[in-house]
Amino acid sequence: MNNNFQNYILKPVEDETFSNSTNLNKWQIALLVGSPILIGAVAYYFYLRKAEKKAVNGNCNSKLDKSLKERKSGVSAQSSEKKNDGKKVEDKHLDGKKSEDIFSDSISLKNQGNKYFNAKKYESAIECYSKAIECCPPGDTETLATFYQNRAASHGMIGKYEKVIEDCTKAIELNKRYIKALQRRAKGRLTLLFLICA
Repeated sequence: MNNNFQNYILKPVEDETFSNSTNLNKWQIALLVGSPILIGAVAYYFYLRKAEKKAVNGNCNSKLDKSLKERKSGVSAQSSEKKNDGKKVEDKHLDGKKSEDIFSDSISLKNQGNKYFNAKKYESAIECYSKAIECCPPGDTETLATFYQNRAASHGMIGKYEKVIEDCTKAIELNKRYIKALQRRAKGRLTLLFLICA
């Protein structure tokens, strides 16, 4: 028993960090796992930010352009009468104009709003987007959702987060899968929450 005690006492202590074994310390594992996750999250953030800028600048109008082409070719013409509670109601947006003209007017108003947004004239951009919403045919839900989301972006730039949430909610009601509107609404809610708690 005395011999075992002497072997135990005289045995050198090995430092785990400098051992030749393949075992990793907890901090090394955390670093190996956490670094790629952090890099991926940062890359995703910048990707979303770039995509948002492109959409606001008007570079991503493929759906709108396709819809405009369909309207001009007469594929998706809308009637001037709508049924509302069993009664026929004249469409208020068709004041003697064809639906293609009204649609192209709303698109040009949106493009003007994008120009104001890029020039950091957010109040003017809000006015243009509001006019585009007014003259856009109500049956074109994707385009209307885009206009509401663009107006929400302008509201966000001037700190009107209640309006951001309101416009994004309208955009989501019109297009349930509108990811950008969902993200902007969540961002608006978080910012408003932080402002309230601060």
